[in-house]
Amino acid sequence: MIAWTLLLLAQMLTANLSKNNLVWSWKGTPQAGVSEFDIKCGPTPRNYTKVTTVTDPTARQVSVLSAVGGEGIWYCAVFAANKTGASAYSDEINFRAGWLPAGPTNLSIE
Repeated sequence: MIAWTLLLLAQMLTANLSKNNLVWSWKGTPQAGVSEFDIKCGPTPRNYTKVTTVTDPTARQVSVLSAVGGEGIWYCAVFAANKTGASAYSDEINFRAGWLPAGPTNLSIE
């Protein structure tokens, strides 16, 4: 069981908080148009503690930093919503979010 857990962690996606985005697609009907998207994220599967609402119905991405707020392992899904209610959730993505270190500079030979 420990080896399986380590294998899963080794294959986890990594998101750079300074540049990566969560991206989705949506194909709805004009009769059931979308007015916003809710990106829900949390520390465990289907346990969403952070909600980011995107009120532009043409939007298809949000920054990882906006969605999760900081470093850690995150599970996220997106929901389409209109005045009638919210859709079922999308597939869930999980990833490790963090900041990449600055690169070294001034390499020389002395």
